Amino acid sequence: MRTTEGKQMADKKQYARAIDLFRAALVLCPKREEAAVELTRAYVDTRRFADAERSARGILDRNPASEPAQFLLAYSYFMRQRFQQAGQTLQRLLAQNDKNAEAHKLMGLTLFFYREDPMAERELLTALRYMPNDVEALYYLGRI
Repeated sequence: MRTTEGKQMADKKQYARAIDLFRAALVLCPKREEAAVELTRAYVDTRRFADAERSARGILDRNPASEPAQFLLAYSYFMRQRFQQAGQTLQRLLAQNDKNAEAHKLMGLTLFFYREDPMAERELLTALRYMPNDVEALYYLGRI
């Protein structure tokens, strides 16, 4: 119930309330991964990347295979310009699921910042194979 309400608040961009609801849901059921992932997303949406990292690592301690937690952790690293950690996290995620378009796109952006243009191009093209209308991936591909 609180997770559902939290999602509704996040959709309305009422992140403070959403975060409170997700935290309350986790107090009631600390192992509920859905609430923890949504809390992590809310931290990312509010640019609280240190909190997002901490939250994502908590999820991964319980479920190392959680794709959403791996992606959110990598994204948080990326946004804090910790590109090596972002790349390492994305490598693990992509080894687990090579069809994760968002992970390929973020890997492409990470490689772009390392000026590894051929590898960045390959990752962005792979992302576009799975999400052909992704304008952000197209934009970064154009920059390369």
